[in-house]
Amino acid sequence: VPVEVLMQAKAKEPPSDALPKFVEAYTSFKHIGSLMKEACTGKLMTEWEQGVSKADKKPELVDMAPVLSAFMAVK
Repeated sequence: VPVEVLMQAKAKEPPSDALPKFVEAYTSFKHIGSLMKEACTGKLMTEWEQGVSKADKKPELVDMAPVLSAFMAVK
């Protein structure tokens, strides 16, 4: 499985194209697993929300909490 690391630029460096590339990859899927109760804030999340809102198609978010709970349960 090929893996591509997208590195975000540091504060004093010129912006990289990591976020637009990730948004493009993210929006190419039909379903994305997420922890729905988690809420993140900050500059990166604002940029993320703007990038996703501009996308033509958005994936359906699927709550992964029950799956993780069952996976981590003591058997």
